[in-house]
Amino acid sequence: AERKALQKERVELQALMKAKTTIDGFRELMEEKGVGRFDSYETWCPRMLGDARFKAVPLADRKKLFLQEAKKQGSGQQRADAVKKRQGFERFSELVSTAQMNGIFDEIQSSEEAFAKLEASEHSKDERWRALMPSDRKRLVVAVFLDEMRKRISEAEQASRDFRALLL
Repeated sequence: AERKALQKERVELQALMKAKTTIDGFRELMEEKGVGRFDSYETWCPRMLGDARFKAVPLADRKKLFLQEAKKQGSGQQRADAVKKRQGFERFSELVSTAQMNGIFDEIQSSEEAFAKLEASEHSKDERWRALMPSDRKRLVVAVFLDEMRKRISEAEQASRDFRALLL
């Protein structure tokens, strides 16, 4: 009796391992083919029909598994894209900080002028420059320029207050 129970457990374990291998193969197939989050099963079924990993999944479970895995892959891709964009912002921010320390924003009166000067400088040849989309670049440069202008204004106001205090 004990031997039968062990054999039954072994058979169940083998079935679970086979199912996991089948699902992993199906997942790999979808990754290789580049299935997106909102792609339909009906569109991809004929393209994957010739692959043994696709046929290994029972017909009744294919669509459900396809939709489930497509959703997972899409959300994973979104996370990867978000991380890539965040890293691009960080790298570009470093570039702008370097440019700011080099005095590229000194004596500039408008954000457009700041962006144009940065774009014309050697900083635009840096690979960190291409880490962001042009619209994001401009937005970040404008934000840094506005911060710089606020600092200039507050320094000028403080200098004016200090001067008045000296006169009185």
